[in-house]
Amino acid sequence: MATIQLFITDEPLVFEKAVLQFMGEEQIVEKNLRFKDATIELSKEVESTCVSLVKQGILWLEETGEEEDYIDLLYLDFQNTTHSKIAATILSRPFYQVEETLQPILEEVGDVLAEKFFEEWSNQLAELSDDELSYAYFIDGARITLELTEPFELQESILLKELIVDYHSALTRSVQKFYEFLI
Repeated sequence: MATIQLFITDEPLVFEKAVLQFMGEEQIVEKNLRFKDATIELSKEVESTCVSLVKQGILWLEETGEEEDYIDLLYLDFQNTTHSKIAATILSRPFYQVEETLQPILEEVGDVLAEKFFEEWSNQLAELSDDELSYAYFIDGARITLELTEPFELQESILLKELIVDYHSALTRSVQKFYEFLI
């Protein structure tokens, strides 16, 4: 898994550094920027730094990355290393520029991710049901559509990005939704 560790102190408010750990490599961006208060500038600086670290991760991928490494980068984990309240607030919001930077990676491995999700989804439904089930999936751009055709018809579309953000919850919700119709 890829991680970005953020080192932000609250008193005084300083963005010390950010560290990317990925594929056995480490990239450190020293900042030591002091802020008067938790401003938009701090959030922008943190996100900009994270974008540059993600770009470094993509360069490592292009050099030697395997398919699994691409998926690991998509599951990027941000860590509030100093347990800063301000960093926790910043991390509670989406980093749209980071998501945009990761979009080509999602497009690269979206099929693999969707196939894995479908396999787990169909296995769980088969275990829960006594009925003969027939199902399929297809990818339409940024979405996976799960389709049950026997013993009745039911569809659900899920954003591939949602599988990145919370794979297991998305899987559980979808299986429960279909299972409710099977009982």
